[in-house]
Amino acid sequence: MENFIREYQIDSNLCDQLIRYIHRNPEKNFEGRSSIGVNKVVKDSIDTDLDRDSSLYKDYVKEIQECFDKYCDDFPSIHNSPPWGIVEGINLQWYKPEGGYYVWHCERSVSPEPDIKNGRMLVWITYLNDVPNAGTEFKYYPELEVEAVKGKTIIWPVDWTHTHRGRVSRTHNKYIATGWMNFINLADENQIIEGYDKQNQQVDSQQVKEPVQYIDENMGIEKGGLGEMESFESEEQPKYEWPYLEKTTNNDRFVSDTTEYN
Repeated sequence: MENFIREYQIDSNLCDQLIRYIHRNPEKNFEGRSSIGVNKVVKDSIDTDLDRDSSLYKDYVKEIQECFDKYCDDFPSIHNSPPWGIVEGINLQWYKPEGGYYVWHCERSVSPEPDIKNGRMLVWITYLNDVPNAGTEFKYYPELEVEAVKGKTIIWPVDWTHTHRGRVSRTHNKYIATGWMNFINLADENQIIEGYDKQNQQVDSQQVKEPVQYIDENMGIEKGGLGEMESFESEEQPKYEWPYLEKTTNNDRFVSDTTEYN
């Protein structure tokens, strides 16, 4: 049965640059938030919005657009959708050991405006480093676990059918880049857009005076117990204080130390 989840690969060096961006721009860092704001019981992370005017943003968007080109090739019926593109920007997330997005949730969200054209359509995650047993797990439709491998980018629909949560590493730092493809209201001059039109042609970036700020207030956290904390099946390893220097070999790709990114 089709699950509408696809996996692609982006440039490894770009992943390193995105991690360095987090560490070298501490003034842009903030406590990770979910639909209910900052709550470490729900999500414990350090988040960073990638500057739209930076060359790094443009380089990453180019890679993401190539991934979505392939996604559209797999699902050509997507061309029947209204115009869509990147409206909310790109979010970098740093999960320290034992940090994570703990609760089951989906990415469905709409603008505070009643016009549904601003709603989310597709979501993506790029894993920026290798982390053992700590990618993403989907609860049902389908039930699967995705390993966090550097450069791996997964794309999937935003609705409840793809309820998911992060898999927690108790010993490693985990970095991701994530964002959404939103339906575009072309009449709204306040939007900043990168993405595709109805025919899958690139939409030029629009620089405006005051971009609309889209907040994840409507992103659904599952009810009826799905949002409650549960025990994790991640690897059982001793707890370390962060940061720490992990003993590794040249053949060990799993490294938690952040020194090289500072």
